[in-house]
Amino acid sequence: HIPRPRKFVQSIKQILSSNGKIYLSVPNLEWAIKHSAFFDFIYEHCNYFSANSLTNLLYLSEFGQINISYGIDRQFLHAEASRGFKSAISTPAVNFDKIPKFIDEKMNLYKKAANAWGNFAVWGVAGKGTSFLNHLNIKHKRSRYAIDINPNKHNKFVPITGQLIVGPEILLKEKFDN
Repeated sequence: HIPRPRKFVQSIKQILSSNGKIYLSVPNLEWAIKHSAFFDFIYEHCNYFSANSLTNLLYLSEFGQINISYGIDRQFLHAEASRGFKSAISTPAVNFDKIPKFIDEKMNLYKKAANAWGNFAVWGVAGKGTSFLNHLNIKHKRSRYAIDINPNKHNKFVPITGQLIVGPEILLKEKFDN
């Protein structure tokens, strides 16, 4: 959610002690591509990282002892690096050519599926649920409700598509096909 990650990382470096460490956690671009997770491409994510590009970011920001690990079934990259220990690295370029194709393929697949779902609700309207409804242009007349456990969202509406956001108790009151 940081528009200029290198500038951000460099600003952190400036306030660290001479042997301080930085820890970052970001969505894993390679996982999103492998799993055709088009819903991970949302407006809040203004940058996408592979293990190599995250390593490069830290290297170019003059961090060293860079350690990359993974979280939640490899959906997230975690990086830990040290200030003052710059070392030489070589990372291959990331190929972004496949992204538009897999996003289009997944969107078309879900559009077809949604047409057969009948009366349905979407669970979870943070970034991914909202993006799902908006990318597929599923208006509130097709799917009246979006379910979220966060009570601060209840009785509000999904931006653009207009579903009423309600709590899970709607499942006891309304009948849904899906």
